[in-house]
Amino acid sequence: MNFSKDLVLSTAFDQLVLVRSKINQIQQAMGSASVATFHNGRVSWKQSKSSLRLDTTSLKADHPELIAPYFKSSAGSRRFLVQAA
Repeated sequence: MNFSKDLVLSTAFDQLVLVRSKINQIQQAMGSASVATFHNGRVSWKQSKSSLRLDTTSLKADHPELIAPYFKSSAGSRRFLVQAA
């Protein structure tokens, strides 16, 4: 959809870009800290837990007959990406 002529949504997008910039500023200031406290709240920025995952690409290439019965279709998710011009 093209919202370039919608002043309200274009202004909202500009504000979104500004907020993302401020989030990046806070993240850079935090460095490796996982929590930052402010006079009116706090933010946390933590590393997710490491996990062990099955390499299905290699398994499919090496043993397609083993993996074929276990394929299951699932709907994709939507990602909201912000890209300023």
